[in-house]
Amino acid sequence: MSTKDIKQTEIINSLRDRGISARSATRAARALKDTLDGRRRENKVATHQRDAARANRNEVIIERNLLLALLTQQYEAHVTELEDKRFWGWALCLHTPAGHLAWKITDDERQTVFAHVEAAPNDWVRMTHGEKIDGLKRLVGELQ
Repeated sequence: MSTKDIKQTEIINSLRDRGISARSATRAARALKDTLDGRRRENKVATHQRDAARANRNEVIIERNLLLALLTQQYEAHVTELEDKRFWGWALCLHTPAGHLAWKITDDERQTVFAHVEAAPNDWVRMTHGEKIDGLKRLVGELQ
């Protein structure tokens, strides 16, 4: 008898001890097993989706970093250490004709992809994501 069969038998016996008929107890145990099996399948799917999303995010970050590294070759750039280091340790600042643009980067990114960028005092201006996108659009418009 497998472990699953033993557990199902234990459930059936427990229900029978409570006065539930053998037929009803068997149905209940099967329904519980089906429910648990369904949840296991759902968990596997959710785990796969989470892992795929993480892999996709990593690819997006790599692309972002390569593009930012290219921009640091074209425009004045520096990194500045952030006071709040919960996740991001640095800000990468670009001084472009379209204005000041900044991205948060990790310590690892600072030491690898952006090791060539000089550190400078903090002139990082906080901006919303929308403001940064608007600045990038202005930059693209100036390049055309």
